[in-house]
Amino acid sequence: MRDRVTRLLALDTSTQLCSVAIAEDARLLAACSESLGRGHAERLIPMIQAVLAEANLDYAALDAIVATIGPGTFTGVRVGLAAARGLALAAARPLVGVTTLEVLAAATDAAAGRTVVAIMASGRDRAYVQTFAPGLRPSGEPTAPRLDDLVPPPGALLVGDAAARVAARTGHATDPSVVLPDITVVARLGQARLALEGNRVGALADVTPLYVRPPDARPMTPRAP
Repeated sequence: MRDRVTRLLALDTSTQLCSVAIAEDARLLAACSESLGRGHAERLIPMIQAVLAEANLDYAALDAIVATIGPGTFTGVRVGLAAARGLALAAARPLVGVTTLEVLAAATDAAAGRTVVAIMASGRDRAYVQTFAPGLRPSGEPTAPRLDDLVPPPGALLVGDAAARVAARTGHATDPSVVLPDITVVARLGQARLALEGNRVGALADVTPLYVRPPDARPMTPRAP
């Protein structure tokens, strides 16, 4: 491996999008994103192979893997993180996890000096929510409140696919250009973390899914005879 991490593969399957990118330092070499709804497991590896071919690289040329760890769809998060862990293990490369909510918060160009609240719909009138202080510093852990109960801080900028619904009730400003996680931002955050921590980004076991709330589907309990 080269002394300095420069080239990484970024993966995101946390929403209906299935997205892959390869970045070298601040330069995007190749990217692909498809709106699937379902079928991430079938499409992810072919998309990875396609962006590698577009960038004229192979797996051995990668210095690290970065993947979103959630919150998001339970199946999508598992698919992306399992693929990322497998690739990182096979290639003996560092694995970095970033959350979907920090990706949303980092995507807006209107955040300078403002509090940003990332709001991503999670079904059943709930949302995954996290507040970021100016400078995109987390102001607490992600939560999953009812959308109608959510009251963002005064003056906060709302981003994410459920931001408009909350803003219509509260009068907050939104950035309509930031709806779902952007794979280029995933790559940028991964590069920043690797530049800060070098190759010492922790063991694969440290990168685990962030679900925030339990899944809606639960195993059936056998009836008593």
